[in-house]
This record gives sequence, structure tokens and C-alpha cells, in this order.
Amino acid sequence: MSRWTPGDDLRFHVGDLRALLTGRTKLIVINFPHNPTGETISKADLEEIAGIAKEKGIFLFSDEMYRLLEYDENDRLPPVCEIYDNGISLSGLSKTFGLPGLRMGWLATRNKTVQSALAAFKDYTTICNSAPGEILSLIALRNSERLRARSLGIIKANLKIIETFAARHCGWLDWKSPKAGPIAFPGVKFRESAAEFCAALVKEAGIMLLPSEVYGYERECVRIGFGRKNVPEILEALETYLKKKGYRTSVRPRRL
Repeated sequence: MSRWTPGDDLRFHVGDLRALLTGRTKLIVINFPHNPTGETISKADLEEIAGIAKEKGIFLFSDEMYRLLEYDENDRLPPVCEIYDNGISLSGLSKTFGLPGLRMGWLATRNKTVQSALAAFKDYTTICNSAPGEILSLIALRNSERLRARSLGIIKANLKIIETFAARHCGWLDWKSPKAGPIAFPGVKFRESAAEFCAALVKEAGIMLLPSEVYGYERECVRIGFGRKNVPEILEALETYLKKKGYRTSVRPRRL
């Protein structure tokens, strides 16, 4: 994750990426829409990243598991495999289509050598997928628009509820609404560290948030997931826990 400075909303800086590259760099790995922030980048930024990879003669691996879950379709990026010959795109059915139980995903690239190497590795390690899983996956892909609309419906409804919750708790929760997916990464101002708060929360209330420490990120943040229908119930339990612990709600909700 690139650096964070006040007011820039966790934006990714392409210049930071360029500064990290050395003569030994063989692969760039990117993830947009981003986990855990729910942020994304512009098409111009993506093309600049692909240009850097081409300039350096290195591969570009793009984790696109949350692609198609952008709240605004104008924020949708093209697959990396379509804009760079040595680009590799990763996607699957677990996030956008809400079917993690199928354990089905794919890698796409126009590089024939990489394609052959991946196919050989797959054959050597797992031979083939589950046939029933492949059939169910085909059914899902043939109904992709319906499944994606369902996922976005749940996410957008939950986002409104979380934004209202965040406004009530803006005294300790530095909320920034994401642009895609069922995840957000707000800053927090607890008496303890985010890691200590999350450890106590899961132990005492059975609610799991992931602290920024898990991501090697120095700012105090927590990853919030809101892709399930029971989010209102969970937020109610979280609010009860916060009141019990003495965390105060804000009397002057700030504008999100």
C-alpha cells in the first residue's frame, strides 16, 4: 500500500511504485478495486502502471477479484490482460458473484508462454477441477448479470446503513466511503491500538474486524466487511459493545 498523508483519502500514488522498482524487479502485483480499502485508481493510472511494466520489461499481475462491483460503472478498469501483453489478470466467482463455496477462479493472459506454464503447473498440482463445480460455475457465468446485481444490491443497502452508523460514531471513526466492493478501511481513534481493540471485540462480542497491523500499515485502521445480509444485526451488536465499553457517539455527526 502506498503512503498515506492527511486529506488524500488513501489514494495510490504511481510515483511510489516507480520508486520501488529496481533492476532485479521481475513482477509488479496490483489489486484494484483494492482490498482492504475499497478504493480504485483511474484508467490513466492503470495505463501508466502498464507502461512502467512494459518499459522495464517485467510482468504485471493484477488481482481483480472485486472487479464489476464498482458502485459507479465509470470507475471500472479494463482487465490488465487486455491492455498489456505481459499482463496477468486474476478473478473468480467468490467475490463478485457471491459463490466462494465453488472455489473456482481463473487467470487470463495473452502471453502464450505464461499460459502454457500455468496450464502445466495446474496439471501437475491439481490435475482438474471438480466436474460438478465446473457445471455450477458455467450456470453462474451464464447468469452473471443477475448475480452481480444481487451482490451490488446487498452491498449498497449495507453501505447506507454503515454510513449512518459512522456518522453517529465520527468521534472515534474516521470514515471514508469506498468506491467498490463490500469492504472499507476507516481510521480509528481508540484508547488502545486497533489490534488490541479488534482482539477484545472478537473475544467479548464475537465480531471480527481486521486491524491495520495485519496489513503492515502504520496508521490505525480497521477493515470492515459488509457483504452479508446480517450487517444491520452485527452493527447493532457492535453499538451495544461500544456503549458497554464507554465509547461515546458523536453529538454532531459530520458530513460523509
